[in-house]
Amino acid sequence: MEKKHIIRDSGRLVLRKLRIQSINKNPNVEREHFINKIKKHERLYTVCLSSFILVILLIISIMIGRNYKNILYLNTYDSANLLVDYSTYKNVIGDVVTLTDEDIQDDILASEKQTHRFTITNKSDKTTKYLIVFVKDNDFIKLDKCEDKLFNEESIRFNINNGTIFSLEDKNRNHNYILDEDVIPANSTKMYNLNMWVNKITSKNDRHYHGKIMIIEEK
Repeated sequence: MEKKHIIRDSGRLVLRKLRIQSINKNPNVEREHFINKIKKHERLYTVCLSSFILVILLIISIMIGRNYKNILYLNTYDSANLLVDYSTYKNVIGDVVTLTDEDIQDDILASEKQTHRFTITNKSDKTTKYLIVFVKDNDFIKLDKCEDKLFNEESIRFNINNGTIFSLEDKNRNHNYILDEDVIPANSTKMYNLNMWVNKITSKNDRHYHGKIMIIEEK
């Protein structure tokens, strides 16, 4: 048994020596073998790489599509008789309002700007009454962790269509703020420019305020 084992190992050793001797005579053998191996699998590598790139592009396309749908959802509100279309003017998305220290401005200058735009369309064949309501966005406030550093409602100013300036607290009705109420004729559209800012006398202290603009149809 030991003799056979020695012969078997000796045979492998001989083959290995012959192979090394062949490579030494032909130093390009190993390199050519490697290149041929790559060429043999080149098509497989190409297919795998192309498939990987296509999958990545598909994932990116799905993500972009979902985000676009979310933005469209935020920008419209549809009730029984009214269709509200919120503008994305100056990076404002949908009904969302966020105020920070950067929004502390002079009343006169701020009142002439346009920060939020939306249109209200009456789809019905009858005159419809509605309220423009501003509500505190408690979910956003909790997410932003700014419950203890909110602007006071008395310091928040607004006007509609560059009209009279009001304090948000002036329109307080059970912690909802009725900015305006109006009627709209059948099959017609009204456009609104709503400016919101923080009074200049307010000190900057890394404070926030988050709210939403809601259109409530009155029955």
